[in-house]
Amino acid sequence: MSGRRAGRPSQPVPRELLVLSARRVFAHAGYAGASLSDMAQQAGITKATLLHHFRDKEGLYREVLMDVLGRLGSMIISGWTGPGDFLTRFDAVGVGVTRFLGANPGAARLLVEELVRSEGGRLGPARELVE
Repeated sequence: MSGRRAGRPSQPVPRELLVLSARRVFAHAGYAGASLSDMAQQAGITKATLLHHFRDKEGLYREVLMDVLGRLGSMIISGWTGPGDFLTRFDAVGVGVTRFLGANPGAARLLVEELVRSEGGRLGPARELVE
């Protein structure tokens, strides 16, 4: 017997790592093909531990999208509020978004999939984030 009791892990997994691991799996397999088991394995935890942090697959997907949209939004705000006239700032936003999506192809794939997936003409699982 190890002397450790059930409960909190000795080295908690940061939420950011869980979201990043899930983002990789969603980007690779798509929403329908992604499994919580694969996400847990990617993060080095059990599925039960993942479900302790997130209610279900859809909740984790929403968290991943909110993270991507938050990072993208920060990039846009940074470019838009920078120095220069309108065209200079507009160009900075375009460059920033292009760099972000180029450096994060998984994020780009998630956004495109979310926009093109249709359920009766509506967006995918995160549709209420933009409605």
